[in-house]
Amino acid sequence: MRIEREASEVQGQILACVMDYIDCYRYPPTIREMSKAAGNCSTSVVEYHLNKLTSNGEIERDFGISRGIRLTKASTEIVTK
Repeated sequence: MRIEREASEVQGQILACVMDYIDCYRYPPTIREMSKAAGNCSTSVVEYHLNKLTSNGEIERDFGISRGIRLTKASTEIVTK
């Protein structure tokens, strides 16, 4: 249970980072920028959580382009709770 709670916390930090970054710059952050926002975890950990967020329908990713992350309606509802 603790691992799930920690994972949810990191995913929430990543979602908040993406939302704030898009609001400010009009494009998504890099993996390294998300890593810093999530407490300096490794980029592979960020990638893991991005994959989880994608499979949960909270974000959409376009692997063909750099910074290919889009927020879904589900993600904005999670962050605003």
